[in-house]
Amino acid sequence: MNLWDGASRCGVFVSVLLEISRIRGSKTGRLFETVLKLTGQNPHVMKSLDDYLLCHHLVQAALVEDEGKYQEVK
Repeated sequence: MNLWDGASRCGVFVSVLLEISRIRGSKTGRLFETVLKLTGQNPHVMKSLDDYLLCHHLVQAALVEDEGKYQEVK
């Protein structure tokens, strides 16, 4: 991955945060739509496919972690 600047770092963080919140609330995710909306407002928030794939990986990791917590409760 290339060196990050502040905009793309924030873009990844905000995208992941919004998606995790959305999925926890409504059980549906729309990462592509979230990224599209953010890049429409500021094209520098997601500079590469690597940034998008990182978002996808982080959201997936958070959901797997959530699933593990719920299985422990059962």
